[in-house]
Amino acid sequence: MKVSSINIRHWNSAYSDWTRALRFYKEETVILRHRLQDIASKNTWQDILSQVEHFENQFVLHTEAIEKLLHNIRQNVVAIGKEAENYVGFIDNKLSAQLSKLEDQYITEERLWLELRQSFHRFCAEWM
Repeated sequence: MKVSSINIRHWNSAYSDWTRALRFYKEETVILRHRLQDIASKNTWQDILSQVEHFENQFVLHTEAIEKLLHNIRQNVVAIGKEAENYVGFIDNKLSAQLSKLEDQYITEERLWLELRQSFHRFCAEWM
């Protein structure tokens, strides 16, 4: 089996950063949903309610995506730990590719979350 040299400490630090950020976004969703409920209770116009429904759906989708990504990160950490034990701090190419894929997924989810949050803040400024 071909083994590549990957800095495990770097990825451990990255995983910790990603996990903290994703948990924060998940907690922030709860706060934003409360704001959304406030807007929905104060405004009964159909246009507003359709936007409320849109944001509610987006919050649900992002919460699910965050939970899935957190799960995948935890699984990868376990796999890397086992692999590092077997190969004294090195991991195989398959795990290295998974690391890159998780990084791409994290970056994408973070970008999408920040765009959603910004859009929601504009909506709140208009209707609160």
